[in-house]
Amino acid sequence: MLVAAAAPFEVGSLPSFFAGVPSVNFFFFGIGSLEAARQSHMLREAARGKDVLFLGTCGSWAALSPVSLLTVDRVVWLPLCERLDLSWSLEGLEAPLFLPNTFEGLPSYTLLAAPTIAKIREVGSMARDRYELGEAEKWVENLELYTCVKAVLPVAKRVRILLACTNRVGLEGRKEWRENFHQAARAIEAYVRNQVLPVGRQVEP
Repeated sequence: MLVAAAAPFEVGSLPSFFAGVPSVNFFFFGIGSLEAARQSHMLREAARGKDVLFLGTCGSWAALSPVSLLTVDRVVWLPLCERLDLSWSLEGLEAPLFLPNTFEGLPSYTLLAAPTIAKIREVGSMARDRYELGEAEKWVENLELYTCVKAVLPVAKRVRILLACTNRVGLEGRKEWRENFHQAARAIEAYVRNQVLPVGRQVEP
């Protein structure tokens, strides 16, 4: 299995905890959409033929409890200018990515990916209709995962996403993230250790 995240601080002590398990490897693709894009080729090669688990944080449109755990079943590339109906992407160039929800008991969300962090929650009607986004209460935002998921989907055995919501999208988002990201890493670490990769269970590559 390949466990992938933007940075080590997002996964707590998981790398040292699984240091003696040869079938579990870690890949850190960097913070921000541009750095993730630069690392995407190496990530793709590391993910080839493997079960891939993406870990990280996100902001939500709904007022979720801090550090709520969730999964993602669709990833949509939707920069702020397109969210506000001020631009459009070329048809089919960056199509939405679909994933199965394989975490029983966790709520599933649509992830809106963008190169920068939004200060507002507005999404225009054109974007809503074009991507059939549904209700805003089921949206979360993350910078890196569109690039990363797109890179590994064609070559990985399976791709899953586990995120901790650290903040609500908006003007206070950065401040809330700073207050909650350590707790988010602890929550992710506990879930992975107890529910995804419990010690003593054989892990598929």
